[in-house]
Amino acid sequence: MVTAAIVIYVILALLFGPLWPLDYIGGKAGCLGIIIFLAWGALFIAGLSS
Repeated sequence: MVTAAIVIYVILALLFGPLWPLDYIGGKAGCLGIIIFLAWGALFIAGLSS
């Protein structure tokens, strides 16, 4: 799962820049952006805990 989270991060970094999670935490990305960030964060944390 960590590999999937890293791949998703790289794809979104290419599209939105390497600091995209900071924009999404701040709410600048809108509702969909926050949902994407929360799903990515949950995937990353689940991968670390397994």
